[in-house]
Amino acid sequence: MGRIKVSFVFPRFKYFSGDPPLGLGYLASYLKRELPGIDISIIDTTFTHSFTAAFRRLEEINPDIIGIYSDAIMSRDALSIADWSRERKIFTVFGGPQPTVSPDIFIARADAVVRGEGEATLAELLKRHGDKDLSSIPGLWWKKDGEVVRNRPNRDFLDLDSLPFPQRDLLAMRSYMYYWNYLDAADIHRRGTTMMVSRSCPFVCSYCQPVIHEMFGEKLRLRSPENIIQEVASLQEQYGVDSIFFHDDTFTVDHHWLAEFCKRLDNLRPRILWGCNSRVDTVDEEVLKLMHVSGLRNIHFGIESASQRILDAVYNKQIRIDKVRDVIASADRIGIDTMGFFMLGAPGETPEEINKTISFAMGLKLKEASFSLTTPLSGTYLYRKLLLDDSFEIDKDYDNRNYYSRYSIKGGIGFRRIKRLQLKAFLLFYLHPFRLKYILKHLLHPRGIRKLFIKTRRSF
Repeated sequence: MGRIKVSFVFPRFKYFSGDPPLGLGYLASYLKRELPGIDISIIDTTFTHSFTAAFRRLEEINPDIIGIYSDAIMSRDALSIADWSRERKIFTVFGGPQPTVSPDIFIARADAVVRGEGEATLAELLKRHGDKDLSSIPGLWWKKDGEVVRNRPNRDFLDLDSLPFPQRDLLAMRSYMYYWNYLDAADIHRRGTTMMVSRSCPFVCSYCQPVIHEMFGEKLRLRSPENIIQEVASLQEQYGVDSIFFHDDTFTVDHHWLAEFCKRLDNLRPRILWGCNSRVDTVDEEVLKLMHVSGLRNIHFGIESASQRILDAVYNKQIRIDKVRDVIASADRIGIDTMGFFMLGAPGETPEEINKTISFAMGLKLKEASFSLTTPLSGTYLYRKLLLDDSFEIDKDYDNRNYYSRYSIKGGIGFRRIKRLQLKAFLLFYLHPFRLKYILKHLLHPRGIRKLFIKTRRSF
C-alpha cells in the first residue's frame, strides 16, 4: 500500500468549546501506529466556524480520504462537507454516533460509514483502500457498484489500555485550553484539559440509550488507573496542565477502581485538581471525601428534572429526588463544587413541572447549571417511543436537534413558551444570592467574562 493522506473533519461550526475532539485524536494515534507512514490531519472548525476556511485547508492538503465525524447537532454541516468532498471524487467516510444510528442517511452521501467503535474498522478500511471487496470488515457500510453493502456489526471491542494516547498535537490545544472552563468555580485561572478513561455506560436512560451501547457495547470498559496516570503525567509535561476534567458519562460506577485511581492520583507530583461527570446514585459522602482528598473539586450530575414522574416514566433515569438533595448537600459540605444538568420540555411535561424543576435547581447548592431542551435523538428509546405516539411529532429538521437552543418536539409545549421557561431558569438560577460570588468572579476578570459568554450563548 502506498502512502495515504487522510483528513478528518470535525464540523463544530456553531459554538466555541474547551473540549477537544478526543475521538479523532484516538483515531489519529491508532492509525499512525497501525499504518506507519500515513499522513493524517484534523480539520477542526471549532475556532474558525467557516466552511470556506475548511475547504481551503482541504484543498491545500489534497487528501485521498476524508473522514467526517457527526453527532446530532453537527449532522447538517457534516453532510455539507461530504457533498463537497464527493464532488471532488475524494473517498468519503462518516463516523460517530449519528452515522452509527442513522447509517442509511449518511451512506447516501458518502462512500462508507463506520458504525460504532471506529479505530480497528477504519484501520482495516485504510489498509485495504482500493480493494473491490470490503465485506469482511466488521462495522462497515460501503458501496459496491452503487449498491449499499451492510457488513456485520463490530463486536470485538478494544482493550482501552492498548490504545495510544490521543494525538493532541494535531489539535489546537492552546485554544482549547484557553476556553476550558470546567474548574472555573474553584479557580478561573486553572490550566486544564479533558480526558476520557472509559467507553459505554451500564445505565439505560431513554434519551441516550441504546445509542451508547451500539457505539461501544453494553459492558463498561475502564482504562487501568496506571494507564490514566501515565497520560496525566504526559499532559503535565507536554502542556503544563494543572487540572483535568474526566468527560466520561459515569466516572464513579466502579468504586474499587475509583479507590485505586484516587490513591494513584493522590501520589502524583505535581498534584492536579480534577473534575468528572457522575450520577447521584453512584456516590455517597464517603466516596466524595475520598475523591476530594485526591484533588476532586468539581463534579457534574445529570439530574434532569424535579418531577419523579418525568424521571421514571419518560427518562428512565432510575434516581430519586431525595438522593439528589443529599448528594449535592454532601458535596457542598466537603468543598466540592457541583453542576447540575437539567432538561426542560419532556413529552407530556407540564409547565407546572418545569417550574418545579426550576425552583428545585435554584434551591440546590449547585454552583452551575445547564438547562437544555429535551431532544429525542435518533435511535434512542425516547425517539422510538415518540414515533409510536400520535400525540407528538418529531421535527426532522437537523437544526432543531440542537438541544441547547432549539426544540424538536411538536404536540406539547410550544417553542416560544419553552424558550421563555429556559430563560427564566437561567436568570433565576444565576441571580440567586448563593451564586453571586461565582458570577462576580467571572465579571471581574476579562477571561472570565469571555468564558461566561461562551457558556451561555449556545442556549440562545
